[in-house]
This record gives sequence, structure tokens and C-alpha cells, in this order.
Amino acid sequence: MSTPQQSAGTGSAARSPGPAHRSLLRREPLALFGAVVATLLVAALGACAIVLTHTVAGQERQALARGAPTIMKLLIEQLSDAGALTAEAIERNLRNAAQLPGVYRSTLRLENAAPAGGGAGERREYSFGPNDIPAGALQLESSIECEEQTGRLVVVFAPESGAWLSMVSWSGAGGVAIVALLTFAGVYRAVNRRLRTLQFVRDNLLAYHAGIEQSVELLALQGRSTAETEAWNSMIEFIRGMQQELDGHRARQAVVGSMHSMQSHGARAILDALPIGVLRIDAEGRLAYANDAAGRLLSLNEAEEPASLAERCPTPALADALNALCRSASGAGVDHRLEFGGGYSIVRMMAMPVRPLGDDEVIVTLQDVTQLKEAERSREEFLAHITHELRTPLTNIRAYSETLNEDFFDDEQTRRECYDVIMSETRRLSKLIEDVLSASQIDAGVARLNREAIRVDQSLRKAVQEVQASADSKNVGLSLKLPSKLPAALGDGHRLHQVWINLIGNAVKYTPSGGTVQVEAEGQGETVRIRVIDTGIGIPKEFHERIFEKFFRVSDSRVEAEEGTGLGLSITREIVRLHGGSIGVESEPGAGTTIIVDLPVARESQKPSTGEARNGADRRS
Repeated sequence: MSTPQQSAGTGSAARSPGPAHRSLLRREPLALFGAVVATLLVAALGACAIVLTHTVAGQERQALARGAPTIMKLLIEQLSDAGALTAEAIERNLRNAAQLPGVYRSTLRLENAAPAGGGAGERREYSFGPNDIPAGALQLESSIECEEQTGRLVVVFAPESGAWLSMVSWSGAGGVAIVALLTFAGVYRAVNRRLRTLQFVRDNLLAYHAGIEQSVELLALQGRSTAETEAWNSMIEFIRGMQQELDGHRARQAVVGSMHSMQSHGARAILDALPIGVLRIDAEGRLAYANDAAGRLLSLNEAEEPASLAERCPTPALADALNALCRSASGAGVDHRLEFGGGYSIVRMMAMPVRPLGDDEVIVTLQDVTQLKEAERSREEFLAHITHELRTPLTNIRAYSETLNEDFFDDEQTRRECYDVIMSETRRLSKLIEDVLSASQIDAGVARLNREAIRVDQSLRKAVQEVQASADSKNVGLSLKLPSKLPAALGDGHRLHQVWINLIGNAVKYTPSGGTVQVEAEGQGETVRIRVIDTGIGIPKEFHERIFEKFFRVSDSRVEAEEGTGLGLSITREIVRLHGGSIGVESEPGAGTTIIVDLPVARESQKPSTGEARNGADRRS
């Protein structure tokens, strides 16, 4: 019964892929061809084994069918003899029958005659041989009668050589298949050593063609040096040199092409990103290109195609100016004033011929110099004003000094008035010089603060006292409103005193006679807020930020009638910023002005004691 299992194991071994078979599964033409041949060989051997097994089995079944009735008849005769149906005789006959060719199992079922009193007779069964019935077995049955017993004989016939033949067939086929596969593996490895280099070349070429590998250098073969490897690597090195030369040529062509193509996408992107305007005017005087900055500066009309300057420019004056500039194209700058919406801007235009773009084509650059011109004008006005401001006190000082120097001058009252004028003009001159020096220090970034805790109430009271005389002379009411308790501020006492003098002095200066100026202070958490409130002429909203610009003064006859350098508020804002504070303005024309200053509060560790604060105030006073 073990023969079929051995046969199955042999077939499984024939079908299991060994190392040689797994090496044939590589996706290479030679391996694929070998795998197909080996598969066909194994299939053919398996088919032969199957055909042989079926043929022999069929012949045995035919022979068994012819001999089985004879054996069955002989066994029935032996069992029908007198005394042959005893238990020992039955077992011996069935054992002997099992030795006959083809007998697989024998079974005899006996039943005694029914007794006279009625009922069923005794039943017995004798069997010899395996219980299972193999496939293809032949079963014959026959009845037996002997003396008072009747029975039924069942004999199973099965071929004896089928399993052995199957095992031999499959084992032979498997052995031949294994030998064939090992032989092919040996041949394949011997051939593959020669073809491996070509396979690597093929794989690298396919990878390069598919874009997986971009570098030619990485296509070179590594490992064992062969004639094929050296030849391939030499060719790769030659191709690499050619590719480098080609890349260099392409790069040079790209540079030349970009230099000669102003309409390329990259050039447009660069020109559109420039903060200055760029115009390209062709030989026919048409505007062929304008970047974004040029369109904004000149407010050019939109156009899809090159158009004349008259069509693109918003004013004929601008078109005429550009045409004249292109005709000269000397590279010199021309400033052109553009009027728009009640305002104006000054644009500096420069024209340069660019021969690579074509005959007589011109590139025009545009730059908004409005603020530069304003700064130059303010500087010139400042210099003129400062010259006048310096000349006036110096002239008065000189005149009154000469008067005091006269021998005949002995009037004590007049002498005292001369001294007062000289002292007033000296203070005025000192204030002017101090403003100029402060502005210069701030511009140069060398202004330094001596930070300490400052009693804001005392600092404001001192400033109000200094400006009181000026307020009285103009009949302007000046008052100081302070809370009972005001936190100290962290700052430089001298610089903050300069801030208060500038703010309170300006409020008095631009408040007409009969008006009022009130200075207030209060603590607001981490800051001290100071307000200077006047009932003066007021400031238009559009100038709220510009009044803090250097040299700027509002264009108003009432402002221009007062003396001033245009530096006070600029210096004030920078000093407040250096202290970490802020300054703002609330004003409307004719409704007065409120200047608001916020300064950081000094921490407890920075506050002076009462005695120190009093002494400091005494020293400053």
C-alpha cells in the first residue's frame, strides 16, 4: 500500500524547482529558451510515463478478466466439498486463494438452515485481504450450497504490478528531467559568462533610452575586465566627451540666443521685475515693448501690437519728449514732469541705442525722481532758510554790540534793552544750531540716550515755564494739567526736554492771539501719555504724516509767516522712537491740533528715590 505514496513523492521531486531551475527564470532570451525546452522535456517524459502505465494496466485488467472466472470456479469447488465449510477449512482456503494471481480480497458469508421451531438461522462471515478496494478492481460474486448451509462468495481481483510500474515510470521520468535540467544549467552558466557583458550593455541601453538613467558616465561597466567590457567603456568615454562638447555648444548657443532675444520669456520676466521702467522703441518710432514699471510711471495706453508713441502716451507732450529723446539717444538724462489728478510726478528718462536689436532701435529707461527732486528742493529751501536764520540773529547781535560799544552811549535803560536783545538772539541762534546738530546726529546714527527714570511732571513743568514768555508775548494762554500721581518714564532727560520745547513751542507759534495751548499727562498702564492741545490753525489730514518729514512745512501763508527750519518735528519723532515710544497727530484745518506722545513707564528698579528725583530736578533746573 506504500507504493502509490512513493510514486507520488517521486513525481513531486521531479516537479520541484532546484537552484539550477531558478537560475533559468531570469528574463533573458537564453534562459527563456532553456526553460521552454526543459518544460517540454519534462512534459514529454511525464506523458510517456502516463501512457506506459495506462497501457500495462489495461493489459493486466484484460488478463485478469479472462482468468478471474476460472479462479472463482476453482475456489467454489474447493469450498463445496464435504467438510470444507468448517471455520479452519474456510480460513485455509481463503488464505490459499489470496496467493493466486490477481486475488486481492476474498469474503464468504454463510447462513445455516432455519431450525424446525422457526426463527432465523446462524450467520457467519469470513474475509481475507485488505479492506479497501483499489480503483479498477474486478469483483465477482457466486452462491454456495453445501449440506444444510448456504452462502455467498465475493472475490475482488486487482492487478499487482500497477503501483510498482507507476513508481518506476515516474521515478525514471523525474530522474531524466533532473539530469536534463542540471545539464542545461551547466551549459547555461558556461554560456552566460560570455553573454553577461552583452546583457549588461543591453540593460544599460534600455535604461538610458527609457530615461531611467540620465548620466552617460554611469553606463560604464564595472567588475571583471574583459575585451567586451574594455571596448564598451572606451565607447562610453568617447560618447561622454562628445556629449560634453555638445552641451557646451548648446550652452553657448543659449547664451547668444538670450542676448539677442528681448522678447523671450526669461527676459520679459526679468524686465517686468525691475523697479525702473524700460521702453523699447523700434526704428519706425513705435513702442514695441514696455515693462510693468514703465506702464505705471507713464500711464501708457494698452496695445497688443507695437504702436506709435502718440497712440500709447497719455499726453502729446510726453510723446514729443520721447521722440526727441530717441533722436538724440546720447545717454543723457531728461527730466519730464507729468501732471495727473491734481498731482504730479517727475520722471527721468535716458535713451541708449542698442545695435543688436536692429538698426536705430532705442532702449529708454525711466526712473521716478519725484521724491529726489522734492528732497533737493527742500534742502535748497532749508539752506536758504538756515542762512537767513543764521544771518538775522548774527546781524542783530552785531548791531546791538556795536551800539553798546559807542562811547557816548550811557542810557542805562537802552543799554539793558540791548543786552536783552543780544541774549534773546543768542538763545535763538543756540536753538537753531542745536536742531541742526541733532538732525545730523540722528541721520548719522550716532545719537545716544542716557536712560534713567524721569519725573515727567517736573520735566513738563520746566518746559512750560521756558515757553511761557513766548506765549505771553503772543497773548496765548498756556496751561499745564497734571494728575496727582504720574508714573516716571524711562528716557534721557535732556532729549525729552528738547521734545517738549519743540511741541509746546510749535503749538504756541501756530496759535493765533487769544488762543490757548494746554499740556496734559496721564498714566496708561505701561505707558505715559502726553498731549499738547492747541486751538491753532490746524493741519490738513493729508499732511498728518508728512509734517514729521525733514525740511517739510505745510504750504500755508500762515505757516510760512512764522520762522522755522522744518527740523523740529522730524527731530522730535526720531527722539521719541529712540525711547521706544510713539507719536501721532489729530487735527483738522481751523479746529486746532493735538499731538500725542506715548513713552514707556520706568520699572520699579529704575525709579529714583524721592531725594534723588528732587536733586536731579534741581540740577536740571
